[in-house]
Amino acid sequence: MPHSQTSVIVVGAAGNIGGPVTKHLLATNQFRVSALTRTTSKSTFPEGVTAVRTDYTPESLIESFRGQDIVISTLSTSSLGDEMAIAKAAVEAGVKRFLPAELGMDTSTELCLKISPCVFLKQDIIKYLKEHEDKISWTGVFCGLWIDFSLKTPDWPHWSLKDRTFTTFNDGNVPFETSTLDTAARAIVGTILPEHIESTKNQYIHVHSAVYTPNQLFGYLKKYTNTTDADWKIKHVDVGDMAARGQKAFGEEASSGQPPEVFTKSDKFQGAIGDMIVAGLMGNGGVNQFGEKTGYRMGKFGIEEGDAEGIVREVVVGA
Repeated sequence: MPHSQTSVIVVGAAGNIGGPVTKHLLATNQFRVSALTRTTSKSTFPEGVTAVRTDYTPESLIESFRGQDIVISTLSTSSLGDEMAIAKAAVEAGVKRFLPAELGMDTSTELCLKISPCVFLKQDIIKYLKEHEDKISWTGVFCGLWIDFSLKTPDWPHWSLKDRTFTTFNDGNVPFETSTLDTAARAIVGTILPEHIESTKNQYIHVHSAVYTPNQLFGYLKKYTNTTDADWKIKHVDVGDMAARGQKAFGEEASSGQPPEVFTKSDKFQGAIGDMIVAGLMGNGGVNQFGEKTGYRMGKFGIEEGDAEGIVREVVVGA
């Protein structure tokens, strides 16, 4: 399908992962790139990107997607309640490929749904897309925790270079998959390149940059900040307890009688989804331990295994 005139629209193009995805799309020189943005948004986009404004009504979304070949959703977890409407509009508009906002732990299994019931939002979208594979194809990309982002941003509350805080999950020895934002973006764009578009059709793709345990990560942080345990505020968290807390709050919100596009916006739900997803990313149920699935696709996309220590060093030195 892709050729020099293939049209791709990114949902969330001004976001943490949407920005790198947009950059890599432009760098290929193979796509006409657009960014879906709310009519009230003041976001700006790089040269070569067309802003398509919507008020997120079904009619507006359908019109926004007309003439687009591929929709890439990079919505954050706080906006996942909107993604079903986006997927439905893509089908109605005649879009050929849809990439939902997976971009983390492997949400495709029944186990993941059991320990993190909030992923019904993601599983329902894939179910809908599978039911409409006569009209549209899809690809889901799992990439684990965004490691460089987590080390740089205050939005990830479990470790902070600035405040010298670090959370150890369980005994600190459970491995977890990570990707840099650049690796995740390259993988997403890689799935729609001409040489991969057919082989990535209607399936999940797993990629990563490096695998850490909390203890390994903390060791690297101390090494490159020239600190010891005494210089940090260390917190210990049990991922099972964290997940249970999130499940309880999720159940209370989900049983409120409100539709997902409403209850998913509540502060209580956002806290619940945060607990369940972090617990999953950090070892609960093994849903973020998929390294054996990454090799084939990474090689095909030209993505090499990253240097775990080097990634941390680069972030710390550049901080």
